[in-house]
Amino acid sequence: MYKIIIAFYLLVATANFSTAQDFVPIGKWKTAKSSKGTKLMYRWIMLGDTLKTRQLKVTTTITASPEEILKMLNDSEKLMAWKPEIKEAQVMDKDSMKWTSYMIFDIPSLFPQQDLIVSYKVESKEDSLTIIGESFPNRLEEIKGVNRQKIYYDKWILRPINEHSSKLTYTSIAPGKPIMPRFIQDKFLQPMIISSFAMLKNKSEENNSLDSSS
Repeated sequence: MYKIIIAFYLLVATANFSTAQDFVPIGKWKTAKSSKGTKLMYRWIMLGDTLKTRQLKVTTTITASPEEILKMLNDSEKLMAWKPEIKEAQVMDKDSMKWTSYMIFDIPSLFPQQDLIVSYKVESKEDSLTIIGESFPNRLEEIKGVNRQKIYYDKWILRPINEHSSKLTYTSIAPGKPIMPRFIQDKFLQPMIISSFAMLKNKSEENNSLDSSS
């Protein structure tokens, strides 16, 4: 069922503005769902002068260093291991401080297919790693029959709590008007998002344990 919800979520028309980074908050963060230390929140924002949309935020604590968590974001196999909503991932243009991710979403064949290209850069500070992603739709030629998501923005802040654990704060903007009522969409999407970050947490901690024992 979640694949159908993803299809509805992605089949949207986006507004004509230059970047999803150009936004103004117009509401406060409100918790939508919380499970085992992972919290999902939303707030309303304005993109440009005309588009009102929601910004998503997820926070959790992971028993791994920021560098170990980063490995889960810039590796194709590791990306597939914790993102159930995608069926293909490719990491390109990779070096220590940047990379580009190409993802094809796992959508039932009766719906139009969707892909996304995101360019990431890493900002290393004394007390954190910040990873900023923005859609890069022209990086690859579009595939016939596959709609490319044009506007997308996310940010990951990985802040060490101690030598064993890190606080993860993730925010994203993927503007669009829901085709089905938002409360129905949220009923299915929110558990999937929580589950995805639970898998990220588990895989990061597994890799951290393997690296520590080697």
